[in-house]
Amino acid sequence: MSDLKQASLPDLIDLLSIQTANYTTMIRTGATQEEFDRCGEEINRIQLEIAIRKSIKDQLDTNNTPSNISYTRDSPDAAHTDKPDNLN
Repeated sequence: MSDLKQASLPDLIDLLSIQTANYTTMIRTGATQEEFDRCGEEINRIQLEIAIRKSIKDQLDTNNTPSNISYTRDSPDAAHTDKPDNLN
């Protein structure tokens, strides 16, 4: 697959599984150094794309935690402040 950024995460995982199986087969049956290198590089590219997506997802999850949510004055949660109304 030439453009990993267009692939879905399940497709990336499937592709990683296929490439890993290919690499294992090469170990058993023998392959040229060039074939090993090419397959290993593809495995690394897939792993990197998966790691980048996981990192982005983790960042998004962290940024959307309740501790980072600010409430407006009209919000029901804003009524629980200790400030007088004229300071809100």
